Amino acid sequence: METQKDRLFLFIEASGLSVRAFERELGVATGTIRKMSDTPSANLYEKLSAKFPQLSRDWVMFGTGAMLTPNNQVSVGDPSNGEGMQNVSGNYNSVGVPQKKFSHEEEWFALVAEKDKQIEKLLQEMTAQRQDFMELLKSK
Repeated sequence: METQKDRLFLFIEASGLSVRAFERELGVATGTIRKMSDTPSANLYEKLSAKFPQLSRDWVMFGTGAMLTPNNQVSVGDPSNGEGMQNVSGNYNSVGVPQKKFSHEEEWFALVAEKDKQIEKLLQEMTAQRQDFMELLKSK
């Protein structure tokens, strides 16, 4: 079973940032993410929400829904230190990422969004089949 910390590491990996770069983006000390308990602190959640609004809090906390929320725009990286920014748009989300680190973000985000939609559809179908099965059992 995935913990909140595990899901946070999945998001970090998906963002293409190193853990240290992610910590810098959040403005937390080196090692904060690796050393945290399985449940991030309220303070860390506030920083996550402020810096990465595309990250679904429900997904991190409970593992429900999609990792990314629709229609958010986010910038990752610091143009003031010469790190170029690039807007990457998927069908589901838009994220600004440093140009020098990434090459296939648009395709990746689109793929993740499509998989999330497929999973949601399958869950709905399973729920409907379960309800049909329960009704069949009740009628016998």
